[in-house]
Amino acid sequence: MRLSISISGLSLVYLSILAGSGLGYSFGQYKSDFSDSIPFLMLGIGIDDMFVICNSVDQTSLSQPASQRIKNAMYHAGPSITITSLTNALAFLAGSGSSIVAVRSFCIHCALSICMLYTAVLTIFLPMLYWDTIRVEK
Repeated sequence: MRLSISISGLSLVYLSILAGSGLGYSFGQYKSDFSDSIPFLMLGIGIDDMFVICNSVDQTSLSQPASQRIKNAMYHAGPSITITSLTNALAFLAGSGSSIVAVRSFCIHCALSICMLYTAVLTIFLPMLYWDTIRVEK
């Protein structure tokens, strides 16, 4: 049962938005009207990353130890979540060159939030999934 993993993943998306917005504010960017759509964008990206990782873990053999299952899963899922997060962040960074201030602010906030989300998935979500994999192993 991965209810706790799901709730923690959704919480990480929210915390990543806060971290990205905080960095954006510290860089002198302000909240634009477009910023209300950032949570929906981050939910899509974050849930996709977490789904890819969990699906990769589910496709590994239950006979393997938890650490090996996570390693094998990240061997397959790691490049795909890295590439999607990198291309999304770069696309928003390209949009930050806009002469329209609201669009520039929105793009900077999105790019920073995506970077924070990627970091949170690898440093917080993955260890939590490892603990859940240990629970399943027992």
